Parts: sequence; structure tokens; C-alpha cells
Amino acid sequence: MVVLTVKPTEDCNSACRYCYSRKRPGRMSPQVLEVLYARISEYLVAHPEETLEILWHGGEPLLAGLNFFSAALALQKKYFASRGGRVRYGLQSNLTLLSEGIVGILKEMGIRSVGTSFDPEDGIRGPHKGTDSDRYKRDFIHGLSALERNGLSFGINYVVTQKSLARPLDVFYFLTNLSPPGAVFLNPVLLLDGKERDLGVSPAEYLRFLGAIFPQWWKNRNRYPGVQPFAALGERLLGKKIESGCMDFGACNSSSQHLEITPQGDILQSGYSGKMEMPCYGNIQRQSLEEILQSDERKEFLQTIEGLKNRGCKGCRFWNLCHEVPSSSGSSAGSSLMFKTEWCETRIRFIEEYFEPLTGVRFESQRL
Repeated sequence: MVVLTVKPTEDCNSACRYCYSRKRPGRMSPQVLEVLYARISEYLVAHPEETLEILWHGGEPLLAGLNFFSAALALQKKYFASRGGRVRYGLQSNLTLLSEGIVGILKEMGIRSVGTSFDPEDGIRGPHKGTDSDRYKRDFIHGLSALERNGLSFGINYVVTQKSLARPLDVFYFLTNLSPPGAVFLNPVLLLDGKERDLGVSPAEYLRFLGAIFPQWWKNRNRYPGVQPFAALGERLLGKKIESGCMDFGACNSSSQHLEITPQGDILQSGYSGKMEMPCYGNIQRQSLEEILQSDERKEFLQTIEGLKNRGCKGCRFWNLCHEVPSSSGSSAGSSLMFKTEWCETRIRFIEEYFEPLTGVRFESQRL
């Protein structure tokens, strides 16, 4: 399935101290939006057996406003009316701009679950150009309430920083007590260009943070089924899941077809554009999706997986579990696409030091 991470804007109304994304002003024009929908329709006609997902992302996508999403809904009806549900939608938002009008449009698009992020600690994020944490938290809870009133599910991304390390179980219970129907992701903070070093965590610190939570999660995993990376890792290690998840195992950067569309229509590999320089595969106004997916630049990128087999991943018993290229949750500034990330060892140590001893399950895989 083709997944298009579409950015109506790269600007954001939140001042997250750890943010690595570009915050360039500007919005996707009506012309680029319509060309995008026309290209998607063209692709679906050529591939009648396939489905496609549009993930509204940013920056903060809701900055594009009610009129933008109204136009997108009109284009959905124009181009996809006869596609029989072959186009799915998702949204990743900080929720602080969520209105009843936008919720209505999202539901009409078919969105039933929204991804968000939350930092309950003071001084981590706040409104644009500031860190008024109280206002941010009020606006977030207001948005969360709007989702719940309208029957939309949600999942939460939580960024582990230095402020998290002293109270891992408090963080775990706080987030799960919000009762997200979707997943709770516990991701390490990624800091670029030497900024905000007081928030940074090392791979070893992140490992200890996960290790403090894991016994409680394992004992109560039926009560908290969606806590990541534990749930996805457990499914993979216990042989219950074939496809690996994007955040945990880099699937969005492997052979699956994940692309990012900028407000100007440029097309990049999903998961990388904010962290390292990536080749531009083209522009949706000049190339079709088929041309982009078959481009020489993209084929070269996919060869990185084969390159990893003969470099840092050679001999790893977890290769069939991970199939990792530098994933969206693990890259750092200056990382090479031809080598595993600094977080790879953390994942391996977590399995060997926490998961396998506690569960009694040993993962066996064919070594390279």
C-alpha cells in the first residue's frame, strides 16, 4: 500500500524545545492539492487492486484551516467517489487547533483515529514562540475532549527527555490513564545541531527508562495492550505479527511505499526530511506517482537495506525481526543511510536484558 505523508504546511503553532522539523511558513496551494488528488486517482486507475493512505502531517496540519480541509473533502468526492473506499486517511496533530467544524470534515473523510503527542512536563512545549505549558495543556485537553465527543479514537506519542528519567512509572501511568484507545509510543528525544542538550538522553538512559516500565507492562499487558515499543516487539518476538511497524522497526523506510509530500509538492522519503538531507524524488506537479515510485533515486535508496546486510547488521540474530534501515525514530544528524543507527544497540540490549529474561522467550533468527 502506498502511504503519502502530506504536509499542508511545515509551520507549527507549538514551540516544542526538542523539535527538529523545519518550520517554514506557507501553505499548500489549491493548485498543488488538486494535482495531488489527480495523481492519486491516476495511480488507483492503473492499480485497481491497491489501496492508498493519505496521512495529514506537518508542522501542524490544522494550521491550514477549515477551508483547506473542506477543499480536500470536495476533491475526495470529485476524484474518489467511484473508488470504493480505496483511499484511507489519517491525521497527526497536536490537537490545540481542533474545532468541531474540522472534526466533522475528518469524520466525513472517513478518519476514525487521530495521532497526537503530549508533553505533560512543564517547560517542554507551549504556544508558538513560547513555552506557556499551562495554556498548551488546556488546549490539548480541549482538543482531546472534542475527539471523544465525536467518537474519534486517538493515540499518543510521548518523547522521553531528561525530565522523564526520574519517574518512568509515573509517566507510564499518567499516559495510560488518559485512556487512549490507540497506542502510546515511548520514543527517545532526538536533538540536532547541539540544541537543548539539557533535554537529551543517551541510548543507555533510554534503555533504563524502558526497562523500569517493562515488568509492569508485561504483568498488565492485557490492560495496556497498545504501549510501544513493548506491544509491537512482543508481537514480533512471539511470532504473532509479520509486518513490522514504522516507528519501531523502520518499515516506513524499507521496501514499503511511504512518501512525503511537502507543501510545494516535492516528494521525499517519509521519515527523513527533517533530520538529514535526502534526495528529492521529484514534484507531484511534474511527475506521476508511478514515475516517482520507479525512479532511479528511490531504487538507490532501497538498496541501503542490502548494504546493511554486509555492514553493521551482518551476523545479527535480529535481522529478520528488524530489517532496519535508519528509521524515523532512530536517525540523528549526519547519520549515513548505509549504517545502522546509534539506537539499534539499545533495541538489542532491551530484548536481551529485559524482554527475553522476563518472558522466557528467546528469539531465534537465521544469522546473515
